[in-house]
Amino acid sequence: MALRGRISQKHSQELAQLQGFQWTKLLGLFGILLLIIYIGTVLYLSLGSFSPTSSRYQSLAHQGASSHLPEVRQFFSVQRDYQQWFILRGTVGERAFFNGASEMLMESLLSSSVRGSSSSFSLSLHFAFLRTLFFLLASGRMCVFALILSLFYGMQRWKVYRSNDVLGQTGNGRVYYTGVLARLENLTAEGIPDKQVTGLACPPCVSEVEAKASNLAKLLEEYGALNGTTLALTSVILALEEYPAYLAQPQGQEQAKLREVFVGASVPEATEHILRVALSLHRSYHQGGGEQTVASAIHVSADKKLSMQDYAGELHKALHQVLTPHLREELAKLSSAEVATALLALQSGKVLALTQAGGQWMWISSFPQLSARAVLHSVPAFVEEHDYHQRETIRRSLIYASRSSVFGPARFAVDLVSAARALRQWVELSMTCPHELARIADEIELFELMNEVHGVWKDAFSKEVSQFTERYPDRVHATQTNLLLVPVSALLEIGKKSIATDRFDRLKSLIRSVSTHQQEREAQMKEEEETLASGIPEYERVYPPFTHQELEELGQRHGIEKQDLSNWAVLRVLLHNYGWLARRVGDYTVPISTLIFAILHGAGSQAEKNNLGLVGQAGMIALRGARLRERFGKEWHSHFSHATYANMAETKEQYEKLMLGIEDKVEDDK
Repeated sequence: MALRGRISQKHSQELAQLQGFQWTKLLGLFGILLLIIYIGTVLYLSLGSFSPTSSRYQSLAHQGASSHLPEVRQFFSVQRDYQQWFILRGTVGERAFFNGASEMLMESLLSSSVRGSSSSFSLSLHFAFLRTLFFLLASGRMCVFALILSLFYGMQRWKVYRSNDVLGQTGNGRVYYTGVLARLENLTAEGIPDKQVTGLACPPCVSEVEAKASNLAKLLEEYGALNGTTLALTSVILALEEYPAYLAQPQGQEQAKLREVFVGASVPEATEHILRVALSLHRSYHQGGGEQTVASAIHVSADKKLSMQDYAGELHKALHQVLTPHLREELAKLSSAEVATALLALQSGKVLALTQAGGQWMWISSFPQLSARAVLHSVPAFVEEHDYHQRETIRRSLIYASRSSVFGPARFAVDLVSAARALRQWVELSMTCPHELARIADEIELFELMNEVHGVWKDAFSKEVSQFTERYPDRVHATQTNLLLVPVSALLEIGKKSIATDRFDRLKSLIRSVSTHQQEREAQMKEEEETLASGIPEYERVYPPFTHQELEELGQRHGIEKQDLSNWAVLRVLLHNYGWLARRVGDYTVPISTLIFAILHGAGSQAEKNNLGLVGQAGMIALRGARLRERFGKEWHSHFSHATYANMAETKEQYEKLMLGIEDKVEDDK
C-alpha cells in the first residue's frame, strides 16, 4: 500500500482491480444493470408506439383539480404543467408513460385525501416521485447522449497505453502484461510487436554534461555514432574508471599470463581505443575497402608488455581477420551507431559482471554478454532510436557473443542474419583477454568460415547424393541402423567441386593453428593438475591434420593418395562439427581418422560377397541417417542399396577376422 502513493492514478486503478473480490463490485454490476434498463426504456419510449391517454386519467385529473384541499390542487397543477411540457417537447411514448405513472400517484393521493387531510410527509413523498419521474423522462435522451460521449471518452482514456513510472516503462499494452486490457499493437511487417520495456539495471553513471564533454563522445560524434543510446552508455562507462578493462578467469595461471603481455587499462581508456579501431574499420568497409581475405599476423607475446594503444593495433588486425568477405559486406550495411552500441554495451556491462572483494577484482557472472544486454535494455533511448530489427541485431550480437556456455555449445538461432553474425564476431573478440587474442581470433575465424563453407558443401551434397548409386555402383549402402556408408572419394569429390581452393587452404591453415593451440592447452592443464572437467569439451575439439606417419599408414590400409587424405583431414573437421559423421558402427567406435573398413551383412546390392555372404569395403565413411532424412524424408533408405546392418574394422587384421566371421568379444568385468 505504501507503493500506491508513488505510482500514477492509472496504475493505482489497475492495482485496485487486481485486489480480489469486493462487495462494491457487486453493487457496481447492479448499477450497470439498472443503467442498461434505463437506457432501454428511454429508447423504447422515444421510438415505440403507444395508445392515447385513458379515460380514467381524465377523471382523476378532474377530481384533483376540484379537491377542497389546497395541497392536492397544487400537486395536480404541477402534474398538469409537467404534462404540458411533454406535449410541447416530449415524445408520444414519454407523455404516455408519464401519464400512466402519474395516474398511480394521483389515485394514491386522492384516496388518502378522502380519509382526511394528507400528511406533509405523504404529500412530500408524492411530490418527490412526481418530480423524479419527470426528470428521468425529460432528461432521458440527453442522458443517453451523455452516456455515449462518456463511453467514447472512457474508451479513449482506458485504451492501451505506455508510460514511465517508478518501476520503469510500464503500461497495459506490454507483451507480457497480465491485465485484462492488454493487446498487441505497433506490429512490424512480420507481425512482431515493435515494443521493448525498459529494464531496471540502474548502473552508475556520470552526468550528461560530463559525458558530452568526454573524448569518447567526441569520438562517437566523429564517426556519426553519437545518439541518446550511445551517450547513455558512455555515461555508464565513464563511471567505471576503477574497473579493469580485462580480467582473466581465475583458473590456472591465466591472471599471470595476462600480466605478462598487458600493462593494464581502465574500462573508459580501453573502450576509447577499441571503439576507434572498430569504427575506423567499419568506415573502411562502408567505403568499399577490406577486400583482403587474410589479415596480418597478430603478435602478442610475453617478450614485450603491450600498452592499450599498442594492443589496439593488434586488435585492429584481429577484427579484420575474423570477418569473411561476405561478413564485411554485411557489417558495412549497419550504421556506425549500431556497431558502437553493441561494443559500448559490452564494456558498460562489466558493472554487473565484475566486483571488488578483498582488494581484488573478480568475476561474479559467467555471462558478461548477458550483463551487457541488461545494461543496454535499461537505456530508454535504445527503444526510441532503434526499430525492432536493429534492436534484434544488436541484442543477438551480444547474446551469442559466446560460442559455448557451462551447459554446452551455444545453439544459434536459425534466422540469425549475417549482419548479427558479423557484429557477434567483433563482440566476442572484444571480450577476449590480450594474452588469448591470437588463439581466439583463429577460433572465431574458423568458426565462421566453416559456417559459410558448410552451407556451400551441404547444397552440393544435396544435389550429388541422388547420383551416388550411379557413380559408385555397389559402393553406397544404407543400413537399418540409420547409417549411410559411402566411399571417402565421393565426399572428397563434392568438396573439390563446391569449396574454393583459397577457402580450403585457409581452412587447412586455421585447423592446424587451432588444433595446435588446443594441444598446448591440454598439456598445460595436465601440468597444472587441473580436473578433467576443465579440459577441452568434445564439441569444441578440432581434430589436428594427419601426421606423416598417419598418412603413410592410412594410405597403405585403404589405398588412398596422401593428398586426398590430407584434404580429408580438413573436410572431416567440417563434417564432424555439423554432425554428419557417425560415432559408432556396429559394436565399435569410429576412430578419429573416420576412415574404416566396412563389413556389410545382408547387402542387397550386386557387390562381391564372400562365402559367408559378407561384403567388405575399404576407405569408407559412415554418415548419420538424420542428415539424409533432411534431404529425402523418412524413406531415405529407398534411394540407396540396403544392408541389414554393418560392422567396422580399423586395421587390416581386424577386417580380415571379421570377414571370416571372427569377432572379438569383450569379457565382462568380474
